[in-house]
Amino acid sequence: MYWTSPYRRASTEAESKKKEAIIHPEVERELKKIIAENPNSNIIVNATVLYKIPLAKECDAIIFIDCPTFVRLVRAKKRDGLSFGQIYKRFLSQKKLFTKYQKLNSDIYRVMNFGSKSKLERTLAKVLKQIISI
Repeated sequence: MYWTSPYRRASTEAESKKKEAIIHPEVERELKKIIAENPNSNIIVNATVLYKIPLAKECDAIIFIDCPTFVRLVRAKKRDGLSFGQIYKRFLSQKKLFTKYQKLNSDIYRVMNFGSKSKLERTLAKVLKQIISI
């Protein structure tokens, strides 16, 4: 018999919406607090589903990190130990993420992540430098 940890199973859409209704308002509240406490600072937020938070429309720039499907599949399998079916469902839910960010009124910088972690860090440093200099 095959057993999957309940912490690793894919959520249903209803479960996800229920979680988001709790988490997203709290994330937005915390972000507003950080922004208010740092009025003259650049603030960087690492948020996979930032577009779901109304505050996202106020971002000056968004860095969208993308990766080829095959590389994402291999990484997800190795990292999460999910079945290919579960990974496929996750990928379907993430299918149109970039277009959701394009609808926001922000500059979008698309960074491809198919190399090493250090290469991604160097690329992100360059993009951040570019954004801050604008």
